[in-house]
Amino acid sequence: MIPSFGQYCQILMYFCYFANMINAVSLQQKTKKKIKMKTNNLSGLIRTHKMGNITNVKIIVMALALGFTFTACAGNSNKTESKKENKSEINKAKGEKKMNVTELNKADFLQKVYNFEANPKEWKFEGDKPAIVDFFATWCGPCRGLAPIMDELAGEYSGKIDFYKIDVDKQEELAAAFGVQSIPTLLFIPKNGQPKMMQGALPKNELVNIINKDLLGK
Repeated sequence: MIPSFGQYCQILMYFCYFANMINAVSLQQKTKKKIKMKTNNLSGLIRTHKMGNITNVKIIVMALALGFTFTACAGNSNKTESKKENKSEINKAKGEKKMNVTELNKADFLQKVYNFEANPKEWKFEGDKPAIVDFFATWCGPCRGLAPIMDELAGEYSGKIDFYKIDVDKQEELAAAFGVQSIPTLLFIPKNGQPKMMQGALPKNELVNIINKDLLGK
């Protein structure tokens, strides 16, 4: 992990701090050395040994400071990367959840649900499993309240029921074909048999009862 400019400044601060401390100690030792200039050779050797130890301590302290700084930077970087990864996973999960309900245009509806142009007088379901179609508008308050419930149900009944939605402002022809006059309007389509339409933002427990009874036959 390459330290940032701010981290380099922090490292430099540590160096300056410890260097000042060590220079103060060195100055004291030099002063003592001048005072004791008349000591014998053995004392001189001992002083030289002590100064060598101080130099070694200086190197060790600087190394420890450098290692501590890099460790702290690496730890902060790892935490930042971990937070980014967690946030990315959460956003990804949210995105997948929103895709549980598929928005249809006219061409999609004719292919996946009902081709009313080819069969204008007879209902013929094109899907391979039961479906629910939500006629909505982006400006509709009840529609916005119903949307998260439909997302939850789409996840709970994944693989058993197809959940679709149609924006009535974009797909006026589809709304007119089914006589949609108020929104939200829900179209419940069993795999076999005739569909049923209901208006209003129904609560989740009522939607579950309709799904289990009319679409899954439970």
